[in-house]
Amino acid sequence: MTRMTGAWQSILLLFIFGLVAGAGTSAATEVACGANQRELLVTNKSSQPVWIGGGGGALRSVCVVDANTSCLAAQSTIDGTTGACKCGTQDGTLACPGVSQATGAGTKGGLNCVCTQDSDCGLGAGCNASTNLCYFVLPNPVAHSGAGAFTWKLSKSVSPPQPGGWAEFCLDQAASPGISPPHPRQLLPRFLPRSGGVAAWPRAPDATRTAPTA
Repeated sequence: MTRMTGAWQSILLLFIFGLVAGAGTSAATEVACGANQRELLVTNKSSQPVWIGGGGGALRSVCVVDANTSCLAAQSTIDGTTGACKCGTQDGTLACPGVSQATGAGTKGGLNCVCTQDSDCGLGAGCNASTNLCYFVLPNPVAHSGAGAFTWKLSKSVSPPQPGGWAEFCLDQAASPGISPPHPRQLLPRFLPRSGGVAAWPRAPDATRTAPTA
């Protein structure tokens, strides 16, 4: 009888260990974003599954005074031909991420950043072929609660408002904007302002990826 009890104890211990090990290997966890990134965590706390997507408006040019001073210049202070601008009373120069430009035709008077391809717009942005302007682009998540490939679907909460499905994004900092000629390139110590957002739908939207629009 003692031998049987010991055997059952061994089986029980192996079963419990299997459950713990299985939970440890299948449960998804958040990851730490890099030092030059911002975290965006999207969680579904509703009673139905949702599909998420992201898009954004055109990137604004930034008026750079020096490595520590920059602003979104008032349009009245911007010269879209030379790239001159003002932060208050301080003179500055328009800057855009990557190699995109804030001067010349198509910049809406120096407000936006013109491009010809995605790589022109730097990290976290893409080039709209219809407008030749840089737009914010939501990247793929670095972690999510589902198994397998991410389908942009977040599972419903079993007991709202407790968390259901979730997805974590790490948004890159546009750390190396180009300064429009004739000024040299320099780094901006802050995130470039970007308009945009994350939307959710109660049913799957068209999965076809299109160029971002205004």
